[in-house]
Amino acid sequence: MHHCVGSYHDDVDSGSSIIFSLIDQEKVRSTLELSFIKNKWRVVQNRGTWNHQVAASFDAAALQVAKVQNELLRSLKKQPKHTRIETQ
Repeated sequence: MHHCVGSYHDDVDSGSSIIFSLIDQEKVRSTLELSFIKNKWRVVQNRGTWNHQVAASFDAAALQVAKVQNELLRSLKKQPKHTRIETQ
């Protein structure tokens, strides 16, 4: 894609960012970065090849990805905490 997504390794490794590759039916691609800001995954950038701006359809898809990630986060928070039971 000819951009610097590799430089986000530390943010991804720490869990503060997630990187996605979005591909449409015509094989056009974008690279999406979500960052965890104020207890919510938010779109911080969504760029095409050479950091070009993406079509509106990719922006809509990026918002949908963020929505799904936030729904997943909420569902994980609602799950009961597991208790470790020691047996002898």
